[in-house]
Amino acid sequence: MHLGNGVVCPISAIVMFGAAGVGTYFAFRGAKKEFCKDKVFYAITLTCLVFALQMINFSIPQTGSSGHIIGALLLCALLGANSAFLAICAILTIQALFFSDGGLLALGCNIVNMGVMTCFVAYPFIYKPIEKSNKPFLAALLASIVALQLGALMVVLEGVFSGSIAIHLTAKFCVLMQFIHLPIGVVEGVFSALLIAAAKKSITKKCLHFLDFLLLHWLHLLHNTLHKSLTDWSGL
Repeated sequence: MHLGNGVVCPISAIVMFGAAGVGTYFAFRGAKKEFCKDKVFYAITLTCLVFALQMINFSIPQTGSSGHIIGALLLCALLGANSAFLAICAILTIQALFFSDGGLLALGCNIVNMGVMTCFVAYPFIYKPIEKSNKPFLAALLASIVALQLGALMVVLEGVFSGSIAIHLTAKFCVLMQFIHLPIGVVEGVFSALLIAAAKKSITKKCLHFLDFLLLHWLHLLHNTLHKSLTDWSGL
């Protein structure tokens, strides 16, 4: 799902940065109402978990994109849509800056594809209505599939408008992207449903302390990775 710089033209990048900026503005306003200060470390730990999951990806040949679990729906269900969107923005920015996972020029596109499509479309219009009918597993499954399919469709549209995808190949490319991301959506839906169910039933002080421990361990690993990346850059 991560787009590289070569897929997006400057005009498309500016438009998508604008869309991502609007989403970020409203997310900041909404997050003030839904975010609980008592669960800061819980939120950071979940963000780190999604960060790690997104790093497990594979390139899709001849597309300039990659396939992987997004994790935004999991964050939405446990943190709220606005906080989840801000977390996704932070994840994608760090990946682009320090891990070359997604280009800086395409950062706005990636935020829209993975953040907006999940947090402000799939979550409120698919997950929440079904979840209210006491079908949380089905809600997570369908919302994950829809989010991945919408994100994949956005990749195609961005490629077409940027001129990196020939118009006569649009249908073929679209089918390829949808086909590849369908099983990923199913896997993410099942995974998210299980984690959401487990988390909502067991968010206790002991659980939060354990998550804090995992957070400190993950931050240590992240620090070492970033240090190595910066060292490599300085040696170029």
